[in-house]
Amino acid sequence: MRGTWAGDEDLGDGSLQAMFDDYKSRCAFVKSIGTPGRSGTVTEDLQNLLHELGNDLDFLTSGAEVASGAYSKALQAKSSERTMMDLACVCLGTINLIVAPWKLDVLETSIFALEALLLGQIFVLRTELG
Repeated sequence: MRGTWAGDEDLGDGSLQAMFDDYKSRCAFVKSIGTPGRSGTVTEDLQNLLHELGNDLDFLTSGAEVASGAYSKALQAKSSERTMMDLACVCLGTINLIVAPWKLDVLETSIFALEALLLGQIFVLRTELG
């Protein structure tokens, strides 16, 4: 169901709701980039977004290391096939989360081109409006 959390298990300590609220806040921020109310902060917004993506990468990389360690320990302990499959899914899922956003590496490498384009559009609008 759209708009309903279907991810991590709720431990009842409020941490899941806090993460979901943070997620919704970050989604709203991304959607607001470049809107008329934030047109003067596009460069700063994009830099903040890149910073947040870097933090996400650090978090996911740490999670991938933990998942890989758990998989290695289970492999050495000759754990059940079910346990190995579960741990393999966690490892692959974490790796996919790391790789997917960085396919957008174009954003980082061409941020100056994007800024120039947006500034050019702002200049044209200001010129047209008088």
